[in-house]
Amino acid sequence: MMHKEIPHFHGWSNIPKNYYTKTKLKNEMGRKPLDVKKYDATLKAMAGGKWRHFVLYHIDHTVPIKPRKVDISKFEFSIQHLSEALYRINKHAKKHRDTKQENYYEGNHKIVGAAKTKQLKYYDLKELVLEKLLEENKAAIKGYHKMFDSYYLLIECGNFTFHRPLSQHEIDEFIDLVEIDEKISSEPVKEISINFYEAEKLLEKYIGVTVKQIARNINPLNPHNYLPFYNTDLHYLVICHSSSIMSKKKLSMKSLISRIFPIAIAKSIL
Repeated sequence: MMHKEIPHFHGWSNIPKNYYTKTKLKNEMGRKPLDVKKYDATLKAMAGGKWRHFVLYHIDHTVPIKPRKVDISKFEFSIQHLSEALYRINKHAKKHRDTKQENYYEGNHKIVGAAKTKQLKYYDLKELVLEKLLEENKAAIKGYHKMFDSYYLLIECGNFTFHRPLSQHEIDEFIDLVEIDEKISSEPVKEISINFYEAEKLLEKYIGVTVKQIARNINPLNPHNYLPFYNTDLHYLVICHSSSIMSKKKLSMKSLISRIFPIAIAKSIL
């Protein structure tokens, strides 16, 4: 019995209609292959500056991904529930940070890229939530810590504290706290009742933006307003801090960049 030969394509622009990678199916179409082992074509294309091999699936051999049902009706936008949710998300981001760092030294660059994407995506969620908590006086800045030659604001919300990268140019505005000489653990040390999926959904509802929209840099509340850019540390920081830096002080781009780079370094190790 003759087996049908699987077509092979070269270059992203040469992919025929209705053929997609698993990543594109999931992220852009909300679909998944019927059987990941039974792909319909192969592809060689540039990704990350290198030629890489991919498998493709025809749209007819995919199904919609069923959304996970998460009930958050028992949670409110209270300081307790929001701080517990943010604590869960923050630890989740740090687990991806650890995965990224561990695999970097082992040369597993594909895992490194995926872990970094998830780490920064959830740090972006954390950033937006902290911003709103501070605006609503549900959180307060206690001072700053120095850690590994970088600076971090310490923000208290309920029974939890969180760190946020800070430029050295701004440290004079805050109380100098003790220096931290070790990486903050990704392991939870406090008991909380909310799970990861509940935490994510509660915080998304609180800020009115989903994690997927954050990943795509979409702000549904104001299409001309910013959302953090998780895929580019520098761009993320320029956008997040431009309102607090450039609107209050007329700075040249050179001056702005001099403030942003130390924060970019801090964000990569937080």
